[in-house]
Amino acid sequence: MDKPSKRPDGMIVQIIISVISIAAGAVLLFVPQIQPTVLCYLFSAALILSGVIAIFRFFHAKGYTELHDYHFAEGVLFILLGCIGLIRPAAVIDNMPACIGFVTLLLGTAILQGMVQLKALDNSLWIVVLVFAALSLAASLLILGNVTSVMDHIPNFLLWAFMIAGILSLCSLLFVWIGIKRKRQTEKELHAEQDSE
Repeated sequence: MDKPSKRPDGMIVQIIISVISIAAGAVLLFVPQIQPTVLCYLFSAALILSGVIAIFRFFHAKGYTELHDYHFAEGVLFILLGCIGLIRPAAVIDNMPACIGFVTLLLGTAILQGMVQLKALDNSLWIVVLVFAALSLAASLLILGNVTSVMDHIPNFLLWAFMIAGILSLCSLLFVWIGIKRKRQTEKELHAEQDSE
């Protein structure tokens, strides 16, 4: 019996978190009338949705038969974090810098993986994605390390970092998709030439 086809759930989770980061950052920057509590509920719901997707993937793709499949643990973690945000939004808002720093770090590491994929595919876009990863990771370390000597020089550094990390994450996904598509097309053309000889 064939294995179920693997779903791009990791990509879906990355897209969801990126879009929410962009939306939340943009709203907090440009529409200050909206209460942070509303955004906290929105982001928490996105985390829960991401967790449900990861757990569904674990069972649907029979991840329990693989030693290295941690989608269930990932899903439970996201759901618990989302529930904390729904139950105690005030606590999350009080710790907003740490939360933003953590999400920016998460997106930065995802972007870094995209760079590795493009490098392995011999795609020149890996250099651009490396810059994206460096910017996101540097911003997350500044936030988590509370390096105010740097952050204080840029108004609303936290929110700009949050929003831009989401944008860079989506761009990196697009570049990886392009790189994989080109690689497959090249391999297809190569196989076609070999078959014709």
